[in-house]
Amino acid sequence: MRNRVGLVMIAAVSVLAAGCLTTGAKGSAADEAAVRAVLDKYAESVNKLDVNLHVSIWDEAGIKHKPNAPAVVGLPAMRERLEKNFPTYASRHMVIKIQEVIVSGDWAFAHGVYTDEAVLKAGGKTAYTDGKFLTVFKREPDGAWKIYANAVSLNALGNVANP
Repeated sequence: MRNRVGLVMIAAVSVLAAGCLTTGAKGSAADEAAVRAVLDKYAESVNKLDVNLHVSIWDEAGIKHKPNAPAVVGLPAMRERLEKNFPTYASRHMVIKIQEVIVSGDWAFAHGVYTDEAVLKAGGKTAYTDGKFLTVFKREPDGAWKIYANAVSLNALGNVANP
């Protein structure tokens, strides 16, 4: 399973890179803005602890790669994980800073950095995460952009929130 998920990420990035190199195609400003809006909704859903909003921005076969944990594959698994995770927080404050968005045909990717400050309900402890991300997007048949795969890497170990 782990190999399959890793291969999917590599294949998706390769397709994007090949598309950019062979066609020179670049997405429109509207496509880039739509991809950025998905990441805005990502942060909004985490900040509101809104499972439905979070799940709505993912492709049906979406894959979430987390550090030191198995990948979460598909919307049912994503929903199940979030329904267990989000209620453990009293509040969250995630900020996503996008460094680059590249669109090629029906695929796009974005990378950047994020911070996430989370207050746990139990004990009121604050968890702080500082990391970076690479997200692959897929244009759905209706034209909407959805997250197909997302991988995060932490800048420091320690008291970590769990988006």
